[in-house]
Amino acid sequence: LSGETYESWPLESHKTSAITTRTFAIKKIEEAKKTNAFFDIKSNVEHQTFKGVSSSKNIADAVKLTYGQIITWKDEPIFAMYDMCCGGVLPVHCRGIDFEKFPYLARKKQCKHCKECKFYDWNIIYDKKESCRRLSKFIKKNIVDIIKLEDLKLSKSKALRLVTIKVKIKLKNGKKIRENIQINNRVFRSVFSIKIQQKSSCFYPKLKNGGIHIYGRGRGHLMGLCQWGTKKLADNKWKHKNILQFYYPGTIISKIK
Repeated sequence: LSGETYESWPLESHKTSAITTRTFAIKKIEEAKKTNAFFDIKSNVEHQTFKGVSSSKNIADAVKLTYGQIITWKDEPIFAMYDMCCGGVLPVHCRGIDFEKFPYLARKKQCKHCKECKFYDWNIIYDKKESCRRLSKFIKKNIVDIIKLEDLKLSKSKALRLVTIKVKIKLKNGKKIRENIQINNRVFRSVFSIKIQQKSSCFYPKLKNGGIHIYGRGRGHLMGLCQWGTKKLADNKWKHKNILQFYYPGTIISKIK
């Protein structure tokens, strides 16, 4: 728990996180048993980060006060996804999750409680020279100018799906030609070094002063519990049960059987 939250945050937010991380761990243990995996959970940002035993009384109290409690859906532990900051993005508009299988992740109520987090909205600015260098490296041609971004396709969450980048290329004989580069979200993240662990995949680009400017929301996968939102709700005297109901609608808190 100490590796997934801040010790200075209020007790009620720690209780919320304790139940969430415990549920996530139980779910992963069940999955590992079914597949005969060598281990249950990865100790990194892909699963859960372990930083040793905490000396925080706040965290210890949160664990004791929620002992054995997990979040369930139809008597089964939920896939308790959580991230640092959802950026106000509605999970129901995000892609890549089977909401029929995990209906409690299809939250339709917007969270704006994480506005205090620096990742609520963010931007990355690459000037013309750096933008051309990165795209040149990607297509292995000498790009000297970015003319236009066109056919920009965004998801309902305003995340880039596809964009065509019209560029000017200088050939070895000195002649300049135009070419179109079509890039999806995954490739764009690779070209412009946008890691989900540091930002999110919910972003869109603009062309300004010849360079690529990127505007995004949130940090992480933007699903389930929003940690900074939880902190703010706890500051506002929400109880952990109500916080969990907000982020995982339709679920209940149960005891481990």
